[in-house]
Amino acid sequence: MIARIPVESFPVRKVWAEIESAWTDAFWANVTQDRIDALRLKVGPLLRFVPDVDIAAETFALKVERLNLQMLQKKPAPELLKAIAEDVSRLPQHVRDAAAKQPSVQLALSLDLATAGPSQLHRMIVDLAGEMKNKRRAENSFIKIDLPDFIAGKGYLMIGPTGQPMHVEEYRKRVEQRILSITDRHPALIAIREGRQPSEGDLIDLERVLHNELTNPEIQLSEKTARQAYGVRLDNRAGFLGFVRFVLDLDAIPDYGAVVAHSFEDHITANRYTSDQIRFLRSVQEVFITKRLLAEADLYEAPLTNLAATRSSVTSRPIRYAALSN
Repeated sequence: MIARIPVESFPVRKVWAEIESAWTDAFWANVTQDRIDALRLKVGPLLRFVPDVDIAAETFALKVERLNLQMLQKKPAPELLKAIAEDVSRLPQHVRDAAAKQPSVQLALSLDLATAGPSQLHRMIVDLAGEMKNKRRAENSFIKIDLPDFIAGKGYLMIGPTGQPMHVEEYRKRVEQRILSITDRHPALIAIREGRQPSEGDLIDLERVLHNELTNPEIQLSEKTARQAYGVRLDNRAGFLGFVRFVLDLDAIPDYGAVVAHSFEDHITANRYTSDQIRFLRSVQEVFITKRLLAEADLYEAPLTNLAATRSSVTSRPIRYAALSN
């Protein structure tokens, strides 16, 4: 499983110095409690970046491995035995009838499962895990399952105004490949990878690049597709910076709204404004975050018109935040 972790990806490279020993034989020659903790806390979370995961197969394998551990502890859980048997019983008939898989099928569906040995359980994973994606759904007319809407129906979502269908996993792969291609060359992410604080200008440019790359015709990332594919909101305040922070699990990337707010704060601090003028700039800041672009005409529309008395005195000075536009 560790060998499948993409060691060249940005999230892994970021912590590589702390975990690289897990890829060496010496690490496994003496597995201490500290090393087990390191595997659980530092290496394990990186498995979410493994590409092309067969969720049904991995879930079944995990159940059987848990049973294997319980056997070693002499405490097989009845509910786990039942769950494994139910999974196997829902496989297509031709799979259960296959001669090569018969020993594993019969073991899973009999009382002998409660006394199975490690080699038998390993064989069961090899024989049946890959077939789990074909098992029939357990239906119960008395139960209505209301899944969150970020899990797309039948694993598909619709891309763009024409509603082109695409499998969720394929869409995520496309999004993440585009993000990883940006991480290798953008100054803001290079700075973070090297342990430096990215400049405000680089973060603003990163937001612009992400916006252009992730909304292009090939990907068309939107609030809806982000919710369906990742279960995360893509809004103006978090921006594409916030979305990439979630995907890369990179706390050092701030929200777009935070970058804008910091820029406004620097401008206010560098100038001697009255309290009314500062209130006006705060309103401009909110409009800018919402619209992501500030034109002169916006100064003459609500809510900025509510502070018209302070508008001319503020806008007569050069305001650096105009550079924040995408």
